[in-house]
Amino acid sequence: MQNNFLQLNSNKTEVIIFGPHKQRESVSSYLHSLSLKPSNQVRNLGVIMDSDLNFNSHIKSVTSAAFYHLKNISKIKNIVSKPDLEILIHAFVSSRLDYCNGLLTGLSKRAVKQLQYIQNAAARVLTRTRKYDHISPVLRSLHWLPVPQRIDFKAALLVYKSLHGRAPKYISDMLVPYEPCNKKNRTLHFSNLILQNKNDPRVLFKTIDSLTKIDSQRSSIAALDAVCESFADHFRSKINAIGSSLLTQKGVDFNESIALHLSEKTLESFVLVDAVGLGQVFSQLKPTTCLLDSIPTSLLKTFYDFFEFELLNIVNYSLQTGIFPAAFKTPVVRPLLKKSNLDPNNYNNYRPVSNLPFLSKMIEKTVLIQFHEFLNINNIFEKYPSGFRTNHSTVTALVKIVNDIRCNLKCQILSVLVLPDLSAAFDTVDHSTLLNRLRGLSISATILKWFYSYLTDQSFYVSMDTCSSKVFDIICGVPQGSILGPLLFNLYMLPLGDVIRRHGVCFHSYADEESVNTLLKCILDIKSWMAENFLQLNHDKTEVLVISSEDKKEIVLSKLKNYKTSQCVRNLGFIFYSEMNFIPQIKNITKTGFYHLKNIIRVRPFLSLASTEVLMLLLLPADQIIANPALWSSQNKDSKSSTTAKFSSKRVDEDQGARTHYTGLRIAALAPCAIQNGF
Repeated sequence: MQNNFLQLNSNKTEVIIFGPHKQRESVSSYLHSLSLKPSNQVRNLGVIMDSDLNFNSHIKSVTSAAFYHLKNISKIKNIVSKPDLEILIHAFVSSRLDYCNGLLTGLSKRAVKQLQYIQNAAARVLTRTRKYDHISPVLRSLHWLPVPQRIDFKAALLVYKSLHGRAPKYISDMLVPYEPCNKKNRTLHFSNLILQNKNDPRVLFKTIDSLTKIDSQRSSIAALDAVCESFADHFRSKINAIGSSLLTQKGVDFNESIALHLSEKTLESFVLVDAVGLGQVFSQLKPTTCLLDSIPTSLLKTFYDFFEFELLNIVNYSLQTGIFPAAFKTPVVRPLLKKSNLDPNNYNNYRPVSNLPFLSKMIEKTVLIQFHEFLNINNIFEKYPSGFRTNHSTVTALVKIVNDIRCNLKCQILSVLVLPDLSAAFDTVDHSTLLNRLRGLSISATILKWFYSYLTDQSFYVSMDTCSSKVFDIICGVPQGSILGPLLFNLYMLPLGDVIRRHGVCFHSYADEESVNTLLKCILDIKSWMAENFLQLNHDKTEVLVISSEDKKEIVLSKLKNYKTSQCVRNLGFIFYSEMNFIPQIKNITKTGFYHLKNIIRVRPFLSLASTEVLMLLLLPADQIIANPALWSSQNKDSKSSTTAKFSSKRVDEDQGARTHYTGLRIAALAPCAIQNGF
């Protein structure tokens, strides 16, 4: 503007930010740094816009001005003829009500109620009717449409002009053709969508949200380059702080003379994959696409046959040379809010999730299959951890824990359940220690070289929408979101089982109240071992549950006063209660089940029986399947509420009424929860 002899008046330049409240706050603070002061409302072309775009301020302004003029007109109505009075009302009142009223399209009748009151008052002034006379005949006699209909008419008129070339092109470009479809086509569309993605919960949840019109947009922090830099600094400083804290704890004398599970055979080189093996790996991977992928994964899957030879060469070259491609060593990190109800402006509420290229996942998956087979054959896995093990799951782990506790209760023996929590566990894994673990597991030659290449010279950058931070080096940790990350972390934690066993402590429970001191020493040894291995035990989030009679419990609680003891803890999705009656778990299942059931009821008219069953299996029985084996000995009255939820879901599934007897539903498909627990 200065080059064209125009001056920008900074004092009168107005800025308004539209969007969720949390995002407006973050952007507002950024604009303040640029000497720009955002306003909550601005006037543009005679229309007042507020940051929520609900036009409340505009409606109040129009109402106030129209009422002022109407009051003046009513003072002279007795000396003015009806045609002249109509001209005055149109000039000072109706024109204000109609000006840009198309912007109010979509607002509720309640929002435009004040405008309707003004129109009603103007009609009474013009027709000289009493205040208590019904207004509808009056408006009809004047051929006046009510305000909501006038708004709809103005919007429809603008659409008509746009379709016939009588409106600006930017208005015509906003129109989207509406193609009506009948109920049968809609049911077919959503049923096919659900059945095709029955193994992809993300798509199914998104579909349910769209059908139930649940607002899945949660307030989050604004995407800016400066915000990405702040996230990157936060993640790095958190790891550095943990490292500094652990260095001060390394003064504790801890003798880690623990032998790893050495195997008689060594694993020196990978077996090169053929086209069939690569095809199996390719089919097992989810078609996810990230910012680092040069082409969309869905397109790559569609034309896999054309890329098969090149993909085979890339994977086999990495396996043969022991080199992980440098192009895949810079994951893009996206901050993920841990829980939807947490404050999005607090960086501590986010976890860094690495997004990796699809080709990187192909190589990792190929390595995982061969490496996992070696660990399985040589029985290298720890006895109790259930991850990456055939015939192991969270259900089997829960059954083991609950069985141990019940056996102790039957023998009137005390049980203490300790649930340790680690701070940024994946991000603090020491690369040298992890490589030594692998070397101790008889991993050598090309494979050890490959893991060294995989772990070293890594970097990352934070990305949010189109904004990103600078690239930073990674000196420790395994990527969250990678395929090999969880398995490598399990191997990193392998010696911990022997640390616990040295004290004669069972992994899942501990008996004999006279030896609680041994348990405390075991916890201290665990903390020391973790410090030696660059892992930090989060004391504030480590939970302890004491399960016993009240007299024994008081003695133990006095010795565990430095730890967070609770009456109720959650472990592997299962709620443990100190009295082991499972009522909190059953209540939680019932509450969650009925919440999802209510949403499914709303979309049931659009779904077929098969697609409804898929949603039922995804949303309802999952919690019950996890809980069922652990609830085996619970009384029938305890599981009554979960049985009610189960039969309610079956009524919705088969589109039956609430009066349909549950016995017929039981014969059709479902057994009561008490019977399923025993089964």
